[in-house]
Amino acid sequence: MIEEDQIPEWLKEGVTFLIPKNGNTENPKNYRPVTCLPKIYKLMASNISRRMQKYMDDENFMPKEQKGYCSGSKGCEDQLLISKAILQECKRRQKKKLCMAWIDYQKAFNRLPHRWIIKSLELIGINNKVILFTKKVMSCGRTRMRLHT
Repeated sequence: MIEEDQIPEWLKEGVTFLIPKNGNTENPKNYRPVTCLPKIYKLMASNISRRMQKYMDDENFMPKEQKGYCSGSKGCEDQLLISKAILQECKRRQKKKLCMAWIDYQKAFNRLPHRWIIKSLELIGINNKVILFTKKVMSCGRTRMRLHT
């Protein structure tokens, strides 16, 4: 079992810079936090993510309608271009009854509980070592705040 003290310090810590959104630096709401993580951490996470994506693609876990998630997709940009093409085709054919809806989950992934992420990985059969590592990294991660005035 991976213990917290087995995870190196460089993997546990990010640096969060508070960037002012406008000239009013008195109000904390006027700052946008940007967290920087070590390059090695990002390379490792990218490699794990790429392998998970390939596994999910190979096993057909995601429906084709989830274009924003598919590898090679540009997410919302692709979806908007598809919507625009449908709208143009309806106008060209003079179709009068077109209904469209968009749902914007603002900061959806910022609010996702870690236990849901772990449960999802378990449900799709991700390797137990990867799941355990992910649990440990998520539970012991921390950040240092930086504000330059």
